[in-house]
Parts: sequence; C-alpha cells; structure tokens
Amino acid sequence: MTGLTFSPVLARRLKEAFPDRIAGAKDSSGDLDYASKLARIDSFDVFPSNEAALSKAEAEAMPAASRPPPA
Repeated sequence: MTGLTFSPVLARRLKEAFPDRIAGAKDSSGDLDYASKLARIDSFDVFPSNEAALSKAEAEAMPAASRPPPA
C-alpha cells in the first residue's frame, strides 16, 4: 500500500476493531510528526523507515514502544 497515508483516527479504529491483526505501522515517509501521532495510539507500534528517522525519534523522545529494540 505504498503512498497511502492512514489518519491516526483510522489507525486507532482499525487497532480497536482488529486488535489481533493490527499491531502497528512501518512509516516510510520520514514524517516524524505523523509517526509521533500514530505512536500515541495505545498498543500501536510505529517503526520509522531509516536510521536518520530513528535518531531523530530518539532525540525527540518518541515513545519507547514505537522504537525498535536495540540491536
């Protein structure tokens, strides 16, 4: 589904409706504001797509559950 943006409201609705199927999202856009909004959804993991985004997420204190575990 490349190029589609799901609103945080839709992501939350999908997570609530399908908790066993929807765990989170991989965000390839590099838009940390968007990823941060998704990360505020309870039990919804967000995985930024590249090292620069991960570094910025760490610096901006994106919730730990939204960052991948250390290598």
